[in-house]
Amino acid sequence: MINIRIYFISFLLLVASMMSCKVLVNSNYEENRYYLHPGENLENQIYQIFKKNNSHISLIFEKGEYIIDEQIYLNNISNVKILGNGAIIKMKADAVVGNNFGMISFKNSSDIYIENITFDANRDRRKCREVAAHTFMIVSSKRISLLGVNVINSVVDGFIIYTETPEDSYSFCSDISFKNCLSFNSYRNALSIINGRNIRALDCAFSNSNGTAPEGGLVIESDIDRLNSDFRDLLFSNCNFTNNNGWGVIISQKSNPTKIRICDSKIENSGRGGIWNCSVNTELDRNLFRENGEVAIRSVRYEARPIDTINILNNTFRNESVGIEYVGYGGKIESNLFDSINLYGVRLNGITKDDTNAIIDLNQFKNCFNVGISVNRFNSCTISRNKFSGSAQICTEFISSTVSCRENIFQDAKIGLKASYSTIKLSNNHFSSCTKDMQKGESTNIFHDDK
Repeated sequence: MINIRIYFISFLLLVASMMSCKVLVNSNYEENRYYLHPGENLENQIYQIFKKNNSHISLIFEKGEYIIDEQIYLNNISNVKILGNGAIIKMKADAVVGNNFGMISFKNSSDIYIENITFDANRDRRKCREVAAHTFMIVSSKRISLLGVNVINSVVDGFIIYTETPEDSYSFCSDISFKNCLSFNSYRNALSIINGRNIRALDCAFSNSNGTAPEGGLVIESDIDRLNSDFRDLLFSNCNFTNNNGWGVIISQKSNPTKIRICDSKIENSGRGGIWNCSVNTELDRNLFRENGEVAIRSVRYEARPIDTINILNNTFRNESVGIEYVGYGGKIESNLFDSINLYGVRLNGITKDDTNAIIDLNQFKNCFNVGISVNRFNSCTISRNKFSGSAQICTEFISSTVSCRENIFQDAKIGLKASYSTIKLSNNHFSSCTKDMQKGESTNIFHDDK
């Protein structure tokens, strides 16, 4: 019994010793924690901290408002945490708006974590202009994580991701993540990505950009154009792109963006349009589009560019002038809902030197007041298993195209199918309550293959 007690006491001493070692490790880590307070010179404090050491540091803000009058540079740092605790960093009224007068920049840095902090560029008290005075800059850096970081009232862009040496792909930013972040009321764009790989945004809002073009929520556009992609593996999930004066999202053709996905998001009230897409490989799925200028989605393959493979799947389009405009090869438009569309639900416009092809399958068109699907000058197109209902003028319209049209349901329209200068193959379509099922125009060949 005594031996058991001795062993038990020895075990407790061992546990205590292990715990004391753990405390010792924590005490060493505490030496790299720095606490920041409102009312002190923030730029100088941060400069002095990183002058001593550029890694394994935690900056902990006391909640409150901090006024700065120059940009905070955090270059060549690693393994740094910035814990904001709800602090607001605000640019001084009448501060210069010029190159290098943004708010904070990370350059050639890695393994950075920032949370719960707001950067207010104080746009109303400064003179906006299109210079390198972006609020939050990530330059040639890797593994940067932002949680609950807000940038508001930016005098140029809110967030921007880029490299100063775009000819060197090794200098591109990579593994950048945003979660629960906000960019609001930017003079140019809420978020600009000039180049980058593996960038993620979850539960974020990029909204109310207004001032100078392009006035976008998200703009993906390289400064140079080359064959190899400057962009790869970009994901935006459950994000809001709302109330931007320009486009909600712009994906330029420059440098062939590849593997771009926007899902479970809202694109609403854009002045010009919802999404302008020129990516080589894009997936737009389970998004809500509503009241976006000229068109909800415009997807364009520029001539002599790589073949695009865009998938537009399971989205909802409501109260739009045009749902989708597409010119390209291999686009798939599937399982979407088009409700209350004024002009065109889907418009395929093949005015291009390149071959054109698209598949439009399993969509619902409700109350498309003018035309449900319009196909113009497409080399080949498959329209299958779609349902048209409500008060449409024309369910489908084909001009100078080759179309396979099968297993669709046409209801409640003045004209179910209208074609001119086209070759149409029909198979097992159903017409109900249409004033006229089909209207055949000049130089049109219609082949029936009902089974």
